[in-house]
Amino acid sequence: MIVQVFDVVIVGGGAPGRILALRLSGDPSISVALIESANERELCLRDSRFIRDISGCLQRRNFTPASKTHIDAWHDLGNSGWDYDSFARAVHRCQSQYDGLASTRSRTNLTIATETTVHKIHFDRSSNGEIVATGVEAIKRIGGRAIFQARKEVILAAGAIGSPRLLEHSGIGNVELLQQIGIDGIIDNPHVGENLQDHVGTDVLFAAKKDLQTLYSLSSKRDNGLVNTSDYCHHRANLFKQSCLTSSVQLPLPGINSSEGKHDLNSLLRKMATYDMVDQSVPTTPEFATVHELFVRSILTSPADASASLTVRHACTDLDQRDDVGCTCANHTAVTVLLAHPLSRGSTHITGPSIEAPNLTDARCLSHPADVEVLGRHVLAVEQMFKHAELMTQQSKYDKVLFPNMDTARKYVNRTASGSSHYTGTCAMMPREIGGVVDHKLRLFGCPNLRVCDASVMAIGPGVAFKTAIAGVAEMGAAFVKQSLSRKE
Repeated sequence: MIVQVFDVVIVGGGAPGRILALRLSGDPSISVALIESANERELCLRDSRFIRDISGCLQRRNFTPASKTHIDAWHDLGNSGWDYDSFARAVHRCQSQYDGLASTRSRTNLTIATETTVHKIHFDRSSNGEIVATGVEAIKRIGGRAIFQARKEVILAAGAIGSPRLLEHSGIGNVELLQQIGIDGIIDNPHVGENLQDHVGTDVLFAAKKDLQTLYSLSSKRDNGLVNTSDYCHHRANLFKQSCLTSSVQLPLPGINSSEGKHDLNSLLRKMATYDMVDQSVPTTPEFATVHELFVRSILTSPADASASLTVRHACTDLDQRDDVGCTCANHTAVTVLLAHPLSRGSTHITGPSIEAPNLTDARCLSHPADVEVLGRHVLAVEQMFKHAELMTQQSKYDKVLFPNMDTARKYVNRTASGSSHYTGTCAMMPREIGGVVDHKLRLFGCPNLRVCDASVMAIGPGVAFKTAIAGVAEMGAAFVKQSLSRKE
């Protein structure tokens, strides 16, 4: 068995873990271990993509800034220091000063352990009886069992599924649930793994006009992918040089500035008031359900805040996997409609004591009726856009009515919508009594030297600015840790 000792141990080589490792190892007096289950090549590829994207916090070459309304909502949950101005400075720091792990290769105080899977966190008690994280236990693909001891802090950056999974395997979570599967509870917090949120969306398809180049030509008989590959290699020309995403926009609730739209909004709000918020959106606490509903209502009633995003793509939808998509033409234009702030919430929990046992994960997308109503209204708006907008009519043919009324849009959403794996919320940053797992400095309630720093801490999921939000959380977390290690708290 290999035993190594560091000041800080970081679990997870995704974007948050890499940012933490880069920032903390910048101080040569702090020894840092970054542990990642993927191999080094995969880690380097991930890092190079992040460097390329983070210069503008890009998602498929789209700049998606975080919403002030959304970030301030985190602050209003009781998280001091998480106001929009502070968060924006953190994102700017990442955009302008992230050089990637390659720049750290000469740092002797940073150890990157790849192909290493962490199984559990080790704990002890301090002289005053406080629970303290002392390190993690892992299995290396080559070398077997290893212990990474932490003199000062352990940081989980394994994502909204991985971080609560590791906490539960280590005895932190709903003690009754853990005892049922043979795990001794160390810290009882029933909110671990709860409040799982995900962006849910659907595609609306329209036949493309004959002269519009789409990705369909890469696989068609008349213009196969090998020919396109050759053209690109020799001339840097054709569709391989462009993104499948051609345009994107974030929009408020359709018609919000018209009298008819305002009447529809009031009708929607009255309907929302009749829903049993707790029953429809469990698991959560009644207090958080109320806060979350008020936040979503503020988004829906604001002409300046987006309730959905629309993304136009050309021939990127697998028609074999869809039923009644409106258009069955392989050469098509698709509009992906993504709900920015769903009220539906689910959970993710381990199913057995072995780290190999799968998680039971269910975001319960569209379980809240308001999500169907909002997404359905945006789907209706997309059809009107393609019917009248000059840019759309230049690219696509509109030859039949897809959604004659709201009822058909609701049915379409229920039949075709799915999640996007933008998971958040499972180790929520908010007061413990309303559903929190970590405090405003990302410290686990009950173990102050164990932090969680990834998408799982976002109690209210971001709009579509997913990468931006993750980068900001990581930068904020690195600042908290450096502050703690320098004894300035």
